[in-house]
Amino acid sequence: MSLNRTTCPECGAGLKSAAGFNPGQQVRCPKCSTAFAVPAEPEFEEVVDEVEPAPKKKGPPARAARADDDDRPRKKRRPRDDDEDDDEDDDDRPRKKGKKKGGYKTSPLRFAVLGVLLVIMGVLAFMLYQKKQKEKEDANAPAPAASGDGDTAPPFRPGPRLVPGPGGDGAGGIVPVPQPIGPGGAGPQPVGPGVGGGDPVRAAAARARATNDLKQIMLALHNHADATGKLPTAAITGPDGKALLSWRVAILPYIEQGELYKQFKLDEPWDSPTNKKLIQYMPRTYQGTVPGDDKKTAFKVFVGGGAVFDLKQGRPLRAIPDGTSNTFGVVESGPPVEWTKPEDIPFDGKTAPRLVPPAGGEVILVGMMDGSVRRLSLTQNPPDAIVKGITAAGGEPVQFD
Repeated sequence: MSLNRTTCPECGAGLKSAAGFNPGQQVRCPKCSTAFAVPAEPEFEEVVDEVEPAPKKKGPPARAARADDDDRPRKKRRPRDDDEDDDEDDDDRPRKKGKKKGGYKTSPLRFAVLGVLLVIMGVLAFMLYQKKQKEKEDANAPAPAASGDGDTAPPFRPGPRLVPGPGGDGAGGIVPVPQPIGPGGAGPQPVGPGVGGGDPVRAAAARARATNDLKQIMLALHNHADATGKLPTAAITGPDGKALLSWRVAILPYIEQGELYKQFKLDEPWDSPTNKKLIQYMPRTYQGTVPGDDKKTAFKVFVGGGAVFDLKQGRPLRAIPDGTSNTFGVVESGPPVEWTKPEDIPFDGKTAPRLVPPAGGEVILVGMMDGSVRRLSLTQNPPDAIVKGITAAGGEPVQFD
């Protein structure tokens, strides 16, 4: 049996031979020149140059081979989050930044901004349209006739539109701006018998407007009670208890007439020099079914005798035991009076007062304290039913026809 390697016994150097060594063969050590015989048995175990393959690592095979074969120092690589970044490390060429998916074009913010812009554009377009319509109406409105030419100026709406002015009217620098009624206008329309040719359609329209006016008055009374805790008294009184101005003046701020309310001298009577000039600015809400345009109204309240209104103290809405739906608040009755004058319907608590429709007929408009408006027949409701409706705490059941 031949051996492919042996060891010098003198210096311990290892000898190799491709042909092999036979036991007992004389050989000379090339290092120390000592001659010796190859021993019969090997003094060391034969070593097999076999290397166990290392476990494969993740990553490209070419990279791992180069790392094993080449011992040259390499730069440390930055840690990678995943294996997919290896391709990016291999390629050092500059790349363009890609756009992220789902950017501004598809984000909800883009649609929200577009929606807001559309709304703004719509509002601006609507305002422009309203302005054009107003200019068109003003251009078509009839102009008042010049004085002294024999023509009559068109009627004007009784309710003023107050705008800041230079003064000269004694009302603190407020100039009234009357508005022409014209054909089909919203000004007062006569509804009495024989007025306007007895047109029933026109009379029905006037009653409908008066009903709406009375609803606005009742709503103003409720708003006054909410703001102050109680209804207004039947009149604005002075220190001596004398009535100076009507309750209709007290609720002006609640029918969008706050500027007109500020012009009144609340410590002066209705016919004082300052307050008398304001009679001509009666709001359209107080016109009702009263024919003509003399700044008078027939909307009145019942005063005294257990009625809702009193000259001394305002009543809270909760202090109506009979119920607001069963108690009269404001009625359109009797001869019209100046709207600022504190003149209403006195009530003694026992006798039904005489009620007269201002435009004729047998039906009057009554605003109930719950805010509703009824058409009350004076022929089908007896006087005792009227008394029960006027009292706020009578405790009587009432049924109206």
